[in-house]
Amino acid sequence: MREFIKKQLLALELAKIEYYDEVDHFYFIPKYSKPSFQLNKMYLISVSDEAATDPNATVPAHNYLKAYVTDIKDTSIYIDAVAVNPITKQDLNYFWSGWIKEKYLTQIAVL
Repeated sequence: MREFIKKQLLALELAKIEYYDEVDHFYFIPKYSKPSFQLNKMYLISVSDEAATDPNATVPAHNYLKAYVTDIKDTSIYIDAVAVNPITKQDLNYFWSGWIKEKYLTQIAVL
């Protein structure tokens, strides 16, 4: 594997170097499956802009949150969250709790 490609793969969270076959020079990409949320776990999430246009949705003022999942009902999740600066990864002085539909959330990392 070329050094440049290896360096780029190491920088990614989803891509794994072990999927590369050195003999055949083949990189296997497994099928992506949407991560599921579990009770009593903390996640770094982003809230889509679509949520703000849904009249029935309550949405936080910030798009990036550290969220603790406290309840799950059908397609909605109850979270206790603190806003996060996505660049510096520092917590902001904004807290939010409430129900939000899972379709509006993107799981970035499990904390």
